[in-house]
Amino acid sequence: MFRQSLDSMQVITFDEPASDLAQASQPLRDIAEIMLDTGMRPEEVFRINAENIDFEQMTIFNPFGKTKAARRAIPMTDNVSSLLKRRLKEAERQATPFMFPSPNNVQTPIRTTVLKIARALPNVVLFRSHLVVAPTLDLIP
Repeated sequence: MFRQSLDSMQVITFDEPASDLAQASQPLRDIAEIMLDTGMRPEEVFRINAENIDFEQMTIFNPFGKTKAARRAIPMTDNVSSLLKRRLKEAERQATPFMFPSPNNVQTPIRTTVLKIARALPNVVLFRSHLVVAPTLDLIP
């Protein structure tokens, strides 16, 4: 399953991906930041809708998913809250409900590949559609 042995896995701090995030282009930077701070999957982040954000309760409601557990309220960090407030202003300017609208049609969410996110963040890998901070662990697709 793994190209490298687990013995060679390097543990890094949560601050280390910040340098990669700072170099990533938008909207990948914001998408990755939300994924890292909340544990949300890429598709969940792409679909974040203004009506599903509760800044008072500091939660994002995910109405999508195959199971009841997937449809859940997800706690926001202060960082994610600030990021989404900024994105909400831009969404209102564009008259779209999505925090990450498609550049081709603002009335639909962005569609991007998980691979693009992984390439933008070399010190972060994907494991079962989640970002994992483990820079030397290569997963076989």
